[in-house]
Amino acid sequence: MNDLYFIDYEARLMLVDAVGLRPETELAHRRLCDVIWSTERALMDAPDVLQDVCRVKPQDWMRVRGELEGKGWYSENGLFTHKRCMETLSRCREKYLQKVAASKAGNDAKRAKNKPTGQPTGQPTGQPTGSEPDSRLASQSQSQSPLHTHSANANIPTWDEIKTKASMTAIPEASAKSFYEHHEGNQLWINQHGRLINWEVKLKAWAERDRTKPKRVNGIVTPPKRDWNKNNISESL
Repeated sequence: MNDLYFIDYEARLMLVDAVGLRPETELAHRRLCDVIWSTERALMDAPDVLQDVCRVKPQDWMRVRGELEGKGWYSENGLFTHKRCMETLSRCREKYLQKVAASKAGNDAKRAKNKPTGQPTGQPTGQPTGSEPDSRLASQSQSQSPLHTHSANANIPTWDEIKTKASMTAIPEASAKSFYEHHEGNQLWINQHGRLINWEVKLKAWAERDRTKPKRVNGIVTPPKRDWNKNNISESL
């Protein structure tokens, strides 16, 4: 359900980076990185928000925060961030956008190459005359028709299709609208292989993330409440 598809995640480096950390601090470190990479922004430096995302109990937060700061996390302009984590996000986002642009250019070139042309005005030498149909003309006509009648672009969903799907699956229209605007505005319908993404699955994941992410009311972020007595809790992402 996340958007980590363009992050060059290096497991070995993450393991080495977590050496020496207590288990709860390592979990907090990994989850903070995942939040930044999946939402493409740092979290607000608010104890209740950070405790909930990092899955740290309030009484343990100051100790865990001190260890996180020892690993490079810091507060800046009201956000809790990490320099290398943000650099990774910026580098991978640029790499992904370059792939998207290259994929789009390739698709445009294919469409232009396979665009039907007008019928020839003259008759080639050796072409039979009379009313009898020529099988070669029929073959030529067929070869001039578009080859990619089921191309990825032909299946890119419209807002009406997304809205209808959301209505059928009890997804709020606001979530469906933000999903459509994000993917349409950033040209994310086609993956790096030039194929249409599974947008129905991604729409459900997007709505679930909207449902469980911290809400902002009058400038104050209110995360979902958590019951510490339960093992299974809702994700905050």
